[in-house]
Amino acid sequence: LAVSDEDPGRLYKLRIEALHARGVWPMSPYDPNWRPRPPGRQFDDARRDHPSWPCVLAEGDSWFAHPVEWNILFHLSAMGGYAIRRLASIGDELRDMVREAPDHEPEFIRHLQRPVPWEILLFSGGGNDLLGDPLPDLLRHRSEVSKGWRGLIRDEAVEAAIEAIRRAWLRVIFRAAHIRPGLPIVVHGYDYPFPRPKGATLFWGRVTVTGPWMYPVMLGEKGITDPDERYKIVAELVDRLNQMLRQLAAEHPTFHHVDLRQTLPSQGQWDDEIHPRSAGFKKMAGKFAEAMDRTLA
Repeated sequence: LAVSDEDPGRLYKLRIEALHARGVWPMSPYDPNWRPRPPGRQFDDARRDHPSWPCVLAEGDSWFAHPVEWNILFHLSAMGGYAIRRLASIGDELRDMVREAPDHEPEFIRHLQRPVPWEILLFSGGGNDLLGDPLPDLLRHRSEVSKGWRGLIRDEAVEAAIEAIRRAWLRVIFRAAHIRPGLPIVVHGYDYPFPRPKGATLFWGRVTVTGPWMYPVMLGEKGITDPDERYKIVAELVDRLNQMLRQLAAEHPTFHHVDLRQTLPSQGQWDDEIHPRSAGFKKMAGKFAEAMDRTLA
């Protein structure tokens, strides 16, 4: 597919879908004969070949669906031990994943209603709802604050954004409990990303197809020129997201929070400003696997 300036993000998704359909995938770091396959087929194959493996339903964003680097779900699938049905899609916001309307039912709800013995619901969501489109409204311009970085954060706007994410998670908790009482829900709150002029690329980094996301807002729109300040601001937002998730986990026994913060403290461990490299996703998958094992112990 040719890359167009009109909508590079859309063409990026179309090209990846074409790669999925053709079965073009990187080699597994675990088993040279293993390849990610179309989500439904891979899940069916795992259930057929390993009937004792727990069935896992996984919905989410690019941390579960990154098409170039090995994402968290690819690593979990290749590790073995779980039959994972992937629903995740790059760029998804949590609010859209859980949105219900008379003519629309969330995909994860439709799958939960199917006659499959689901034992875990994995979810990756909320990052785009905080650090994506809402980010400009969460920050002040550098000229509005005399010194320090904390004043650059609009606390009331951040609280409102976090509350919207919390309400979305409550919808997941209550809807899952209604359909599958006691089903464990395992989520995460991301790691600290590095705002920088590096978006998602194809062709070995030669073509940027989408992003960067935070850097243009923080530098171009808000005049925050100090890289250290940009990092601290984003880390604070991620901390507030994780604090909310920890509170939800304390209030709802089926809701499990995987803390991924400080898993990847070096910028070199990140492929672009918001996505880790494959080795980083592998570390995160290991933390997910530990949490999943604990929920079934």
